[in-house]
Amino acid sequence: MKTSKIIITLFFFAFMAQFSSGQTVNYKVKTNSPKSAKVSIGISPLDFFFIDGEPMGGPGVDFYIRPVDRLRVHGRLSSAMYLNKSREDENASGIKKLGGIIAEAHGEYVWLRKGINLTDGSGNIRESRFNVKSTGNTTKYINFPYNRVVERSIRAGAFHNNFPLQSNTQSVTGVFVGLSRTGRRYAKLELEGYGDKDQGLAMGYYLDFMFGGVNAVDASAPVESGSGFRLGFDIEATGGLCPVITTFELGKMPGANGFMRLMFTFALQSGANYYEGPYKERKAATKKIPGLIRSL
Repeated sequence: MKTSKIIITLFFFAFMAQFSSGQTVNYKVKTNSPKSAKVSIGISPLDFFFIDGEPMGGPGVDFYIRPVDRLRVHGRLSSAMYLNKSREDENASGIKKLGGIIAEAHGEYVWLRKGINLTDGSGNIRESRFNVKSTGNTTKYINFPYNRVVERSIRAGAFHNNFPLQSNTQSVTGVFVGLSRTGRRYAKLELEGYGDKDQGLAMGYYLDFMFGGVNAVDASAPVESGSGFRLGFDIEATGGLCPVITTFELGKMPGANGFMRLMFTFALQSGANYYEGPYKERKAATKKIPGLIRSL
């Protein structure tokens, strides 16, 4: 029995060593300041919408401007082509043959910026290795304790949605107001033997309350007022070929029972807005929580 426990213990440590073994490398911190782009233009191959049980989607374009630290302006225009091939619509106008339109523009005021300091600034770090069994290659990662900034914002804007539903085409125009929270980090290191490596990540969520006028375009019905809400999540990853932004939303559109939205945006960004402090030590953490510099 005792021999079995020893064998199991040795096997466990041998197994863990495959994933945690590594070498110590020297590095120099070139930048450890969270940042966001001043100007960003993005393209989405597919902006997928699922509303009232009916699927639709299409390509979209996205723009983002941050002229000053505490002000952001964001806009988006997407096509909403109906994805159900069984739809019969012989008398549809040109816009309905192509699909609908999803348009939105809003501004955000950042009323709170809170920096969190998790780094010593220089010294040694440890590599962790992950073995890719299918190819036999080893991918190396660098763990690094990023500085972070958390931004809380109030946002407001306007939207116009033209949805080509099965029974008719529904147009919703209105305004919204809400709150958002975003955490950002970015670091660029000079690693001995590997050169410069960088990675950034922004993760956030928002809650909007929506108010609008609803009109069934295919019917001679009066415009009716409605209300709704949406809860959204954004993840922006930088450090690769180009920034990639993933957005997921769910809620209730004015005049509709419910909706879900998923889109992936590939962005071209210019300029950088760095957060230089002040920072506050994270006293609640018993040890530093590292982020991940991309694979070497």
